[in-house]
Amino acid sequence: MPLHNLLLLLVIGTLLVLFLIWLLSHWEWLPVILLVILWYIPRQAVPGGLLEDYLYLRWLTVFLIPMILFFQIFKIVRRKNCVMPPARFLIPLIMLSTTYIISGIINNVRFPEIIGSLLLYIRYSLLFFVLINMDLPEDKIQIFIKLFFLLLAIQIPECFYRYFVLGISGDLLSWTLGPYGQFDLGVYSIYAICLITAYGCINRFNWYKLLAMILLFTVAIMGEIKTFIISIPVISIAIVVYYFRNSKGIKRVLILGLPILLVLIVYYIVRLWGSVHTSSGNALQFYLQLVFQILSNPDMLFNPQGLSLETSRFLGHAFVLDYLKSNPLNLLLGAGPGSLMAGQFFGTPGKLFDVPQYLNQIAVIIGEVGIIGLFLFYIFYLNILILVIQPNVGSQNRFVKTIALAGVGMWLFYAFLGPWYDLVWRHDSPNFIFYYFSAYLYLQKLQNNQLRESVKYYNVK
Repeated sequence: MPLHNLLLLLVIGTLLVLFLIWLLSHWEWLPVILLVILWYIPRQAVPGGLLEDYLYLRWLTVFLIPMILFFQIFKIVRRKNCVMPPARFLIPLIMLSTTYIISGIINNVRFPEIIGSLLLYIRYSLLFFVLINMDLPEDKIQIFIKLFFLLLAIQIPECFYRYFVLGISGDLLSWTLGPYGQFDLGVYSIYAICLITAYGCINRFNWYKLLAMILLFTVAIMGEIKTFIISIPVISIAIVVYYFRNSKGIKRVLILGLPILLVLIVYYIVRLWGSVHTSSGNALQFYLQLVFQILSNPDMLFNPQGLSLETSRFLGHAFVLDYLKSNPLNLLLGAGPGSLMAGQFFGTPGKLFDVPQYLNQIAVIIGEVGIIGLFLFYIFYLNILILVIQPNVGSQNRFVKTIALAGVGMWLFYAFLGPWYDLVWRHDSPNFIFYYFSAYLYLQKLQNNQLRESVKYYNVK
């Protein structure tokens, strides 16, 4: 090896060691650092990205999160104090892991592939355990949120320049997020509007928050981010309705007025979308028409006969179920972990590679671990909503209440809307921020419970 390369490796190695030493003594800054790392690196490791030759960086968190977990366990042992998630978290997670292993054994999947596929989906659940055992004070959460909005704000002038000056749209709209980074940009924008809407409900809206929402809508249209355009009207209205659910007068107005507003918003967005994207066709209109077709003919959800491959974004599970139904065991437990990975992780083609290429998360989970696996995923996510997010919506702390109310919208996207369109539970962008706020809310709930117990004890005395 040339001397200058050796010196470069030594310098980089020394810097990494020094950074690790600093991080271990400033562990509370880990989420902020992770936000920057996960914002840019995994997406630049896709084909065509700046780091495409380093494929392992695309799956960085599969290795990084277990390493972080190891350091956190070391810290827990030293301080002899551990915060454990409730059994209603742990039991579905253990059962889900068991389902992956059983499905893999039945389908003759190699053990490394079972573990690799499992880690793709539970790695952020492991990070949740790390986060609830960290110090997550309100000032650090505020720094995290400010950095999040700063990174998102940087995207707006970049996307405007590339669209209006360079004529670039769609998947390549953001150069810093890499090819296909518009999905991540859409998720960040969804979470941002959840926070803005929640803040507006609890405090008040002002012109610059409304301007931020308009700019994010504009970027979404330029980037053809259909996930954002379809989800945001529903999510924003759901947050408002949830917040005012106990106010009878306002509730009546919302029940009557918001559906009309939703229809008008969707109508004008579709018209605007079609006028902007004249060359690529109005894909958004196609998807909305498909939604109405499903409502009028629910049989489409289970029968793929006669469906075009373009419908697989929403109806991929119908193709997968049709593939699995010949074997009842596969219908229950899937075709095995990694069977719908199409060789993206271990380099071996998935068994269901001949199924339509563009599948949503629901279809992939059913294909890999069956209906049982999908059921266990939803048991886990429902517990996050019921045990973590909802209890904090009634908090007396306005900041906590804002995060919790925004969490209702984030959960609606993460657990329900997003998985019917994309691989939401596999990507880093939807997971990290969602689990970070969930961990903060869980710790707030524990603190409130401890406070109530101490008050009860004081009253008894």
